[in-house]
Amino acid sequence: MQGASAVKNSKTIALRGYIYAKVGKSKEAHEVLSTLEAVSHERYVPPYATALVHAGLGQHDSALDWLERACDAHDVHWVFPPVDPKWDRFRDDVRFTDLLRRCGFTTKALPAG
Repeated sequence: MQGASAVKNSKTIALRGYIYAKVGKSKEAHEVLSTLEAVSHERYVPPYATALVHAGLGQHDSALDWLERACDAHDVHWVFPPVDPKWDRFRDDVRFTDLLRRCGFTTKALPAG
């Protein structure tokens, strides 16, 4: 994994961590979490980025904790959880649906027009 100062885009690093986790490379996914933590000491890292890696690792509660931080921070990446299939296994979780509602998303489709 790159050093913290070499990381340019936390979103691509987070997606890499998610993919590592999903393909069973948990050591590499944990290294991504460490990199995101280190980068956060130098500049802003969206909470969504860390949530995504935890989701990939199957760390449900940690992912939701970070999503809550993302909601509180008005993280622009909150546009993804309502529609991104990476969050499908969270959709039946009351905490997840409450977060969606709290952040202004509805869990039902809105009528057209």
